[in-house]
Amino acid sequence: MQSASERLVRQSDQLVNGDGDLVELAVEISKAKLESQLGVELVRTANDHLGALIDILA
Repeated sequence: MQSASERLVRQSDQLVNGDGDLVELAVEISKAKLESQLGVELVRTANDHLGALIDILA
């Protein structure tokens, strides 16, 4: 599975070489932004749970 940045580079390269589609690049950018936002939310949730666990154990 390719990372979001790898997919963006591939789509950008294809567009520059005349083989790509601007809509496909826009879709990849949107997907990368969503993946990034989901990653941030997962980290926040994990930190919240870890903080609660530390409070319980203290």
